[in-house]
Amino acid sequence: MKRLGKWCVLLGLVVMLVIVAGGCAGLEVPAWLQGPQGPVGPQGPAGPQGPEGSNMIVAMGSVYSLSEELFNPYNVTSVTWNPGWEQWWIELTNTDYFVTDYVTIVTAIGNAYAGHSSQGDLLAVTLYDSNGVKTKGAGFSFVVLDTR
Repeated sequence: MKRLGKWCVLLGLVVMLVIVAGGCAGLEVPAWLQGPQGPVGPQGPAGPQGPEGSNMIVAMGSVYSLSEELFNPYNVTSVTWNPGWEQWWIELTNTDYFVTDYVTIVTAIGNAYAGHSSQGDLLAVTLYDSNGVKTKGAGFSFVVLDTR
């Protein structure tokens, strides 16, 4: 009987070791072995401030076609209507624009829709009327984003 008692104690220690090791290894301890949950402790201090994020906006503005005025420009050097191409050519400040290098959003004002491309290092905006014909349009707004 003494030998059996030693084996029972040894078996009990092995079971407890497996349970403790399993709990430390991230394995779930069976519910019948868990005690009641204690109260929630106080919140810890805030972590350190992370680095500032980048400003993704490269340029933006609005163009009113009738007066060829640029409103609320940000990093825009000039906007010009090119009657030969029937496009608005936009020069961005200190930026050589190429259509695949940026995410560009152009929204036409009024009964038109807009497309964009690049001409040299310029952003080119083309407006179309409801029949799909190029037009100078009523105006448009644009935002150029750099996601790199």
